[in-house]
Amino acid sequence: MTVRGNSLSISRKKLLTVGAATVVVMNALIVGTLYFAGVIFQPSQEELEAQRLAEEEAKKEAEMAAKYAHLEPLPEFKSKAKYVSSMGEAVDICERKLNDTEPGRKSWAVNYIESRHLPHKELYLIFIDYETIGSVNKEPKMMKATCDVDEAKKEVAAWKATPVEH
Repeated sequence: MTVRGNSLSISRKKLLTVGAATVVVMNALIVGTLYFAGVIFQPSQEELEAQRLAEEEAKKEAEMAAKYAHLEPLPEFKSKAKYVSSMGEAVDICERKLNDTEPGRKSWAVNYIESRHLPHKELYLIFIDYETIGSVNKEPKMMKATCDVDEAKKEVAAWKATPVEH
Protein backbone atom coordinates (compact mmCIF):
# COMPACT_ATOMS: atom_id res chain seq x y z
CA MET A 1 0.00 0.00 0.00
CA THR A 2 1.47 3.22 -1.02
CA VAL A 3 0.19 6.65 -0.17
CA ARG A 4 1.27 9.33 -2.49
CA GLY A 5 2.59 12.47 -1.07
CA ASN A 6 3.40 10.83 2.24
CA SER A 7 5.54 7.84 1.64
CA LEU A 8 3.91 5.54 4.18
CA SER A 9 4.09 1.93 3.22
CA ILE A 10 3.57 -1.28 5.19
CA SER A 11 5.10 -4.34 3.80
CA ARG A 12 3.18 -7.53 3.43
CA LYS A 13 5.52 -9.34 5.88
CA LYS A 14 4.82 -6.82 8.67
CA LEU A 15 1.12 -7.03 8.02
CA LEU A 16 1.13 -10.86 8.34
CA THR A 17 3.23 -10.70 11.52
CA VAL A 18 0.84 -8.23 13.17
CA GLY A 19 -2.16 -10.33 12.09
CA ALA A 20 -0.63 -13.56 13.46
CA ALA A 21 0.25 -11.89 16.76
CA THR A 22 -3.30 -10.57 17.04
CA VAL A 23 -4.75 -14.06 16.45
CA VAL A 24 -2.43 -15.60 19.10
CA VAL A 25 -3.32 -12.94 21.67
CA MET A 26 -7.06 -13.31 20.98
CA ASN A 27 -6.87 -17.11 21.30
CA ALA A 28 -4.98 -16.80 24.59
CA LEU A 29 -7.63 -14.41 25.93
CA ILE A 30 -10.45 -16.76 24.88
CA VAL A 31 -8.76 -19.84 26.44
CA GLY A 32 -8.01 -17.91 29.64
CA THR A 33 -11.59 -16.70 29.92
CA LEU A 34 -12.98 -20.22 29.40
CA TYR A 35 -10.50 -21.67 31.91
CA PHE A 36 -11.43 -19.24 34.66
CA ALA A 37 -15.12 -19.62 33.85
CA GLY A 38 -14.72 -23.38 34.36
CA VAL A 39 -15.89 -24.34 30.90
CA ILE A 40 -12.68 -26.17 29.97
CA PHE A 41 -10.19 -28.09 32.13
CA GLN A 42 -12.85 -29.28 34.59
CA PRO A 43 -11.85 -31.85 37.25
CA SER A 44 -12.34 -35.50 36.39
CA GLN A 45 -14.92 -37.75 38.08
CA GLU A 46 -12.16 -39.35 40.22
CA GLU A 47 -11.02 -35.94 41.46
CA LEU A 48 -14.60 -34.93 42.26
CA GLU A 49 -15.20 -38.20 44.13
CA ALA A 50 -11.94 -37.82 46.09
CA GLN A 51 -12.93 -34.28 47.06
CA ARG A 52 -16.40 -35.44 48.17
CA LEU A 53 -14.90 -38.24 50.28
CA ALA A 54 -12.43 -35.82 51.88
CA GLU A 55 -15.26 -33.45 52.77
CA GLU A 56 -17.30 -36.32 54.29
CA GLU A 57 -14.29 -37.47 56.33
CA ALA A 58 -13.67 -33.94 57.60
CA LYS A 59 -17.34 -33.68 58.58
CA LYS A 60 -17.18 -37.00 60.49
CA GLU A 61 -14.01 -35.92 62.32
CA ALA A 62 -15.67 -32.63 63.30
CA GLU A 63 -18.71 -34.52 64.62
CA MET A 64 -16.48 -36.88 66.65
CA ALA A 65 -14.48 -33.96 68.03
CA ALA A 66 -17.69 -32.22 69.09
CA LYS A 67 -19.03 -35.45 70.61
CA TYR A 68 -15.97 -35.95 72.84
CA ALA A 69 -15.00 -32.30 73.40
CA HIS A 70 -16.32 -32.30 76.97
CA LEU A 71 -14.09 -35.21 78.07
CA GLU A 72 -10.73 -34.82 79.80
CA PRO A 73 -7.75 -35.81 77.65
CA LEU A 74 -6.26 -39.21 78.39
CA PRO A 75 -3.06 -39.26 80.42
CA GLU A 76 0.11 -39.84 78.49
CA PHE A 77 1.00 -43.52 78.16
CA LYS A 78 3.71 -44.55 80.59
CA SER A 79 5.50 -47.82 79.90
CA LYS A 80 5.83 -50.09 82.91
CA ALA A 81 8.26 -52.49 81.25
CA LYS A 82 11.04 -51.68 83.76
CA TYR A 83 8.80 -51.57 86.84
CA VAL A 84 8.57 -54.17 89.60
CA SER A 85 6.55 -56.87 87.90
CA SER A 86 5.19 -58.90 90.82
CA MET A 87 4.84 -59.25 94.55
CA GLY A 88 7.61 -61.88 94.46
CA GLU A 89 10.07 -59.40 92.98
CA ALA A 90 9.12 -56.81 95.61
CA VAL A 91 9.66 -59.41 98.37
CA ASP A 92 13.08 -60.22 96.90
CA ILE A 93 14.06 -56.53 97.03
CA CYS A 94 12.93 -56.35 100.69
CA GLU A 95 14.80 -59.52 101.62
CA ARG A 96 18.00 -58.01 100.19
CA LYS A 97 17.39 -54.91 102.35
CA LEU A 98 16.82 -57.16 105.39
CA ASN A 99 20.13 -58.95 104.77
CA ASP A 100 21.93 -55.60 104.42
CA THR A 101 20.30 -54.23 107.60
CA GLU A 102 20.75 -57.39 109.73
CA PRO A 103 23.93 -59.06 108.43
CA GLY A 104 24.02 -61.80 111.11
CA ARG A 105 22.18 -65.10 111.22
CA LYS A 106 18.41 -64.83 111.30
CA SER A 107 15.18 -66.46 110.27
CA TRP A 108 12.28 -64.60 108.70
CA ALA A 109 8.86 -64.99 107.21
CA VAL A 110 6.98 -62.68 104.85
CA ASN A 111 3.41 -61.90 105.84
CA TYR A 112 1.74 -62.36 102.46
CA ILE A 113 -1.73 -61.76 103.91
CA GLU A 114 -0.98 -58.17 104.93
CA SER A 115 1.47 -57.36 102.12
CA ARG A 116 -0.13 -55.57 99.20
CA HIS A 117 0.35 -53.57 96.02
CA LEU A 118 -0.92 -49.98 95.87
CA PRO A 119 -1.16 -49.24 92.12
CA HIS A 120 -2.34 -45.62 92.53
CA LYS A 121 0.85 -44.87 94.53
CA GLU A 122 3.06 -47.26 92.51
CA LEU A 123 4.15 -48.85 95.76
CA TYR A 124 4.42 -52.35 97.24
CA LEU A 125 3.99 -52.72 101.01
CA ILE A 126 5.79 -55.81 102.29
CA PHE A 127 5.61 -56.98 105.92
CA ILE A 128 8.39 -59.24 107.25
CA ASP A 129 8.63 -60.87 110.68
CA TYR A 130 12.16 -61.89 111.57
CA GLU A 131 14.19 -63.12 114.53
CA THR A 132 17.93 -62.87 114.89
CA ILE A 133 19.79 -65.86 116.23
CA GLY A 134 21.62 -65.00 119.41
CA SER A 135 25.32 -65.50 119.90
CA VAL A 136 27.58 -65.27 122.91
CA ASN A 137 27.72 -61.48 122.74
CA LYS A 138 24.22 -60.74 121.43
CA GLU A 139 20.73 -61.45 122.61
CA PRO A 140 18.24 -62.68 120.01
CA LYS A 141 15.62 -60.16 119.01
CA MET A 142 12.23 -60.47 117.36
CA MET A 143 11.29 -57.73 114.87
CA LYS A 144 8.48 -56.69 112.59
CA ALA A 145 9.68 -54.87 109.49
CA THR A 146 7.70 -52.77 107.05
CA CYS A 147 9.28 -52.38 103.66
CA ASP A 148 7.94 -49.99 101.00
CA VAL A 149 9.17 -50.78 97.49
CA ASP A 150 8.97 -48.06 94.84
CA GLU A 151 7.52 -49.81 91.80
CA ALA A 152 9.15 -47.51 89.23
CA LYS A 153 12.64 -47.34 90.75
CA LYS A 154 12.83 -50.99 91.89
CA GLU A 155 14.26 -49.96 95.24
CA VAL A 156 13.24 -49.70 98.87
CA ALA A 157 11.53 -46.36 99.48
CA ALA A 158 11.13 -46.84 103.24
CA TRP A 159 12.27 -49.43 105.77
CA LYS A 160 11.06 -49.60 109.35
CA ALA A 161 11.81 -52.37 111.83
CA THR A 162 10.17 -52.38 115.26
CA PRO A 163 10.81 -54.81 118.10
CA VAL A 164 8.07 -57.25 119.06
CA GLU A 165 7.15 -57.50 122.73
CA HIS A 166 7.24 -61.09 124.08
